Amino acid sequence: TQPFSYAMDPVSGTREADVYMKHRFTGKVGARGLSVAASLSSTLVAGDPSTNVSDGQSHRGAELHISHWTDTSGFHMNIGMATNSIYSESTMPMFTTVDMLTASMGVEMGISDGMAFNLQALASQNTATDDENLHLAANYHYTPSKSMAFTFGAAWGIPSNRSNPATSVYFGMAYSPASQSQSRFARLNPDRDYHLQNQILMDKAEQIDQRVARIEASLQKLANSLATSKQVMPVPRESVIDRSSMMAPKLYVEIINETGITGLGDKIATSLRSKGYAVTAVRTAPVRKKKRSIIQYREGMAEEAITLGHSLKGDQIVIKGRTMGDADVQLFLGNDFVQ
Repeated sequence: TQPFSYAMDPVSGTREADVYMKHRFTGKVGARGLSVAASLSSTLVAGDPSTNVSDGQSHRGAELHISHWTDTSGFHMNIGMATNSIYSESTMPMFTTVDMLTASMGVEMGISDGMAFNLQALASQNTATDDENLHLAANYHYTPSKSMAFTFGAAWGIPSNRSNPATSVYFGMAYSPASQSQSRFARLNPDRDYHLQNQILMDKAEQIDQRVARIEASLQKLANSLATSKQVMPVPRESVIDRSSMMAPKLYVEIINETGITGLGDKIATSLRSKGYAVTAVRTAPVRKKKRSIIQYREGMAEEAITLGHSLKGDQIVIKGRTMGDADVQLFLGNDFVQ
């Protein structure tokens, strides 16, 4: 469902525009697995009442959306109710406004990371007369960026002499300036998916740094309070652990060098291999001003990610995420390795 859609009947030339509001209860755009959402719709431009496809009145509707997505395909099903206009010439040309039950289901296949093909069937039933309407629709969904999306396609009535309208073409677009969603089939282009992930990681790292700064400020305030009270407290003895003697488990690591220093990624890779780690790839990415390096691990590899951090210098940020390829862990090099 697009926040804004524009439709035109190719025979009469009638144009209509609709606006949608959608709330997603589970998952997010681009996420894999099950997603449940609900939407409300209303006519924005009601068209020309002198034609046989529009009564020139505003119509409203509500729908429940259920979908399931994988890396390369998806399935969706919608159930709802809407107020529509039906054109009839049984006695004289006129419109009848009725309540309709609507349902649709379809499949979607990823063509590239930003384009997908969608085939779906749409059915409706008049709640007063039980008359039914069935359309088969095909469209292309194009996502040039994480904040912009377009849909264009056509629909055909089955059978055409009992469908209203018999044929139609439509165009939809969506824009969200603050969107952090990934491309629906981003796995078809790993490089693009990596850049989207990296931006999300940077935002998370900044939030963690802010929390650490607040905790440090609270600790400093507590230390000043204790010093003022002149209480003498025993200083705990710090345990010294020889991290170089720790046996690293077999782990597949991908290194992303974002420091701008040529060869630093290869240097870290050589060091990790000497400690028993399997380095699957070394990437060079645009320079990011990160204070600390980030270790991102996939499901079930939290302990191994922490062990990896112990074998490196500095204090890394360890977070759970979706890694690329065969890597169990991704290491994003930050300024702590430069220093």
